[in-house]
Amino acid sequence: MSNPSHADDLRHQQRSVQSHEKKAQQDLDGSSAAYQKAQAHLAAVQKQLNGAKWRVTTVELALLRARAKDKTWKAHLAVARTRLGRAQQDLAAANKALDAAHLQAQQYALNVMTSPNVQAQQISALLDSSSLSDVAKQLEYSQIYSTNQTNVIGTLAAALSASSTRQQQVAGATQEVADNAAQASAQVAAVKRLQVQAVSARTQVIKLLRTAQNAAHAAHQIALRDQASLNSLKAQEANILARIMAQSGGDLHVNGVSSTGMISYPLLGGGVLTSPYGYRINPIWGYWGLHDGDDFAAPCGTPEVAVRSGRVASEYYSSVWGNRLFLDLGYINGHNFTAIYNHIAHYAVGTGAVVTRGQTVAYEGTTGWSTGCHIHFTLMRDGVAVDPMNYLR
Repeated sequence: MSNPSHADDLRHQQRSVQSHEKKAQQDLDGSSAAYQKAQAHLAAVQKQLNGAKWRVTTVELALLRARAKDKTWKAHLAVARTRLGRAQQDLAAANKALDAAHLQAQQYALNVMTSPNVQAQQISALLDSSSLSDVAKQLEYSQIYSTNQTNVIGTLAAALSASSTRQQQVAGATQEVADNAAQASAQVAAVKRLQVQAVSARTQVIKLLRTAQNAAHAAHQIALRDQASLNSLKAQEANILARIMAQSGGDLHVNGVSSTGMISYPLLGGGVLTSPYGYRINPIWGYWGLHDGDDFAAPCGTPEVAVRSGRVASEYYSSVWGNRLFLDLGYINGHNFTAIYNHIAHYAVGTGAVVTRGQTVAYEGTTGWSTGCHIHFTLMRDGVAVDPMNYLR
């Protein structure tokens, strides 16, 4: 034997799952499929546009940074070139001093060679000296220790040292110029690349702006047509309700009925309430308005039943509400009540049929402006929509 509490728990879990599944199928009253599609397209374009605008901002910031770096590296390059110019001038001066020192040494050597007691080979070797080490070696072998000789050799050694130092400075400055030139060139290339990207990003934004404007215009035109359809429907509905109230017979007049439990659920098994009666922000139009009924979700084909005994006053198709059924419940406690079933797949009874509470009158569908299988159930009292939950048992 099954456990009743366990069965109730399973049913509760099932309803909970169904509720989550059907939340996405709430009735988007006030919007046709064409308008929903147009809005979806506009939203997609707007999302692309926002992304494109962000890309423009990102690229332009990168371009600003690249231009700043370009200026920095150009400044570094100018400084490096100035240093190289100075180093080259210093090297030229050092080489000029070295030439003078060599000339002085040659003149001294000629004077020495013409005097006795001096070995010509040593003097010749001195003249051939091209480095400090060579001069030092010749000093070791030299047997001439006069003050003049020491001064000449010291001047030559200093000139050689200065020239060597200036050559190193020129080499370093040349490398610095090359490095900065490479960085400056890379920054120029980066700036050009980012300029191309910036132009491309701005072009895409302009294109998407035009697309968004066209999509918004298309959605607005469809919205105007939808609003016209709604206005026409409301007029038609008001006419039907007026006729229902005028034609309600004496057998449909009852008094002393409690409001609570006056009607039952319009779906066999109850269904899942996905969007209740009440004021809300319209999910499509964005205005604060009345959702004039309760939406109950269930699989398409689920029987829709009479919420109370009555007479089928009208059945017709509307592009907005799909297949509709008006069930005249008569006068209850002095007020006329009419139950309206919307988005029906097909009917089980015809206009004029007298039905009893719980009898199948139609089958759940998703006709008209609907996003999924459900019934939009409206209860009218004297031609004005009221909250069905206040009358359900």
